[in-house]
Amino acid sequence: WPRHQWLVSSSNDARWHDGAVRLSSKLIALGIPHTAILDENTHEDLVSAFADDAISFIMKSLEAEARRVS
Repeated sequence: WPRHQWLVSSSNDARWHDGAVRLSSKLIALGIPHTAILDENTHEDLVSAFADDAISFIMKSLEAEARRVS
C-alpha cells in the first residue's frame, strides 16, 4: 500500500462522508497507516479549508521518503 495516505471529508457532505468514514475504518482494521480528517464540520469549500493541512502532509511525507531512500 502507499506509505502516505491522507483523506478528508466533511460531515456536511452526505454523498461522500459515510464512504470516507468506512474507508478509514477499514484501513484502521487492516493496520494500514493513514491520516484521516473526518469530523470537521465546515461550511466552506473543503479545498479552501484543508489546503494548508494537505500541503503540510505532502511536505512531511516527501521529507520522510527522502530520508528513507537516502
